[in-house]
Amino acid sequence: MKKVLLVVIILGAGYYFWQQFQNNKLQVCPDRWTDNQELPIVPGKETQYFIIDGARRELDEFDLDWVKENCDIEPIIVQ
Repeated sequence: MKKVLLVVIILGAGYYFWQQFQNNKLQVCPDRWTDNQELPIVPGKETQYFIIDGARRELDEFDLDWVKENCDIEPIIVQ
């Protein structure tokens, strides 16, 4: 019984910290969403990114679900 309670507590704490991590992501509408498919593709370098105030920002900095729901923006494909 104690092991089950410990597992429940650990899972609950993990869920709480995951929610905190998700909530730290940016919830702002970017100026532009670029999907750069030009060659050469650099291994390990993301091909999609946002532009905000003229500066590149990586997608993983943002709450992407929030951006898709709240911003009128689609990826612009560069070939």
